[in-house]
Amino acid sequence: MLVDDKGTRLLETQEFPAMYYATAKAQSDQLDVLRGETGLKWTFFSPAALFEPGEKTGNIQLGNDHFLLNEKHESKISMEDYASVLLDEIENPQFTNQRFTAIQI
Repeated sequence: MLVDDKGTRLLETQEFPAMYYATAKAQSDQLDVLRGETGLKWTFFSPAALFEPGEKTGNIQLGNDHFLLNEKHESKISMEDYASVLLDEIENPQFTNQRFTAIQI
């Protein structure tokens, strides 16, 4: 689970939507398992908060564990940009044994 500026996991904040808690908790638990692996290469890609069809803009910002917001104070990425970022990571790995995230800027 991504963290805020204070290092608090978003799912532990009061603002986190209850309807997404179970999924976020399961993903967080899986990330903890991966981080404990020593003989496996892995990458964990966390999408932005809003993840929906749109346009491939190519205007993205990458990050690691921190929740990212663009200048409009939005955390969003189109499925098209998400797919492009994912394919780029597969072809040119930058985040081996790490979690990363991406938003549209």
